Parts: sequence; structure tokens; C-alpha cells
Amino acid sequence: MSRRIELLGEKLPLKVKADSELVNRSLEIVRERITAVEETAPQANELQIALLVALNLAGELSTRERQSTPAGLSEKTLQQLERVSRRLQASEERV
Repeated sequence: MSRRIELLGEKLPLKVKADSELVNRSLEIVRERITAVEETAPQANELQIALLVALNLAGELSTRERQSTPAGLSEKTLQQLERVSRRLQASEERV
């Protein structure tokens, strides 16, 4: 898919293989973040806004990656599963 988008006053060509719903949602998220940065840092120029948005999104992605495992389970869930497994092993040893 090929289309033109506008962000921070810049018109950009966009070529993606993703479906239009995903592209539209991604643009919506970026525009929401731009608005939030503009409100909290009104003195920031377009480049600074774009960098702050990128850093915020990267930080969120890193946090989510750190909180989940390759199987999609949270660290807390893995700890609980490990605890249950240890208890089962201990009860089997008593039998």
C-alpha cells in the first residue's frame, strides 16, 4: 500500500505491507503522542517533538518486552507457575 501522510506539517510518502487498519491505528497513536508532547513542551520544535515521541514509544516497547516472555507470559505468571511446580514436586516426593 502506498499513500501520503502528514505529521508535524511534513507530507511523507508511506509504503507499507500492513493492512490499512493497522496503519491507521499506528498513525492515530503517533498523532496522540505528538499532541501530548506539544501540550507538555510547547517550546519544543518539530524535531524535538518527533524525538520525544520516538523515545516515549521506544520506552514503552522496551517495558513491554521486559515484562513478557517469548511465550507471552508475564514474569509474575512465570514465577507463580514455578511456585506451583515446586509444590507439586514436593508433594510427589512425600507420596
